[in-house]
Amino acid sequence: MAVRLLEQFGATAAALEAWGWSAERIQAGLVPSRRVFATSSFMRRCQQWPRGYAGDFETIEYLAGAVNNNVPGTLGWHLEETLLQSPVAQQHRNRLNHQSREIAHAVMTSSSARVLSMACGGCLDWVPVLPCLKDFAGEIVLNDSDPAALELAEWRLRPASIRYRLVPGNVLRVAKRLARGPRFDLVVAGGLFDYLTDKALVFLLRAVSQDLLAPGGVLLFTNIAKGNPWRALMEHGSNWTLIERTEGQIRELCREAGMARFSISIKRESTGLTLLTRVVQPSSRLPRPPRSDCAINARMLTDGAGNGWLSSLDHLRLRGSSDIRDQSEKAVTP
Repeated sequence: MAVRLLEQFGATAAALEAWGWSAERIQAGLVPSRRVFATSSFMRRCQQWPRGYAGDFETIEYLAGAVNNNVPGTLGWHLEETLLQSPVAQQHRNRLNHQSREIAHAVMTSSSARVLSMACGGCLDWVPVLPCLKDFAGEIVLNDSDPAALELAEWRLRPASIRYRLVPGNVLRVAKRLARGPRFDLVVAGGLFDYLTDKALVFLLRAVSQDLLAPGGVLLFTNIAKGNPWRALMEHGSNWTLIERTEGQIRELCREAGMARFSISIKRESTGLTLLTRVVQPSSRLPRPPRSDCAINARMLTDGAGNGWLSSLDHLRLRGSSDIRDQSEKAVTP
């Protein structure tokens, strides 16, 4: 029943779009369905966005952990289970897996590597890499606009390494400041580009390419692919709008930013919903990552529902000072 409800809603919303209805009119016309969806704590969160912005780090933690926070047997539980096991949720876990492998390769290739994580959230992609940081002597720079995200990121990294630095703030302004310092061997931007306009994306790509990447450095970023079949449900059933792009659009934006065509490689993760783009500056000393012990650890990110790779300590942390379920429930309390 839950699957049928979600499919029918998506089809109806898409049909209304085709008839020229505005997003506001569609949501107003489908309020009863949206109220039903809000019985899922995850969907309610995506309608309310209690941290004040879409795609916040706690929501990504929710998706990665894939823990159903609803009463078993209820419609809300079935809706949530369908969503958490869906391809659009799995692609988030696949992104993290891909990022973890790239990070692991960078720090294992050079113990003095400098790595920048843009819009890093709680640094879930670093979790499988932490065992590799014992002898790490480089620098990890973590950026996010949400101070609570950086607090969680630091909580995760501190037991494994002291070789990190927190740089809070808007990534576009932070990029300018970081340009005055040493360059990076790896720059990672996970879901950031799903929210950037073409103009902002080109600005950031140019800054990374010209001012941040060391000779031979690698830029890894992701973007939701054009034609996402879950788009109508995400936009109108919740309030989660992403900027979709094609491979051709990504290549053109990279070209506008001054990146050489031969330096860009794009592929899709296993669901086909996300584009994984890797840009290598000439004379790369970080070639395409092979399989390694840390890379094998990172495979846990895509096993089953995807919550096994989060340590019990992580789960205690998330259910303690940052209880996602309680925060979602409070958001709809009159």
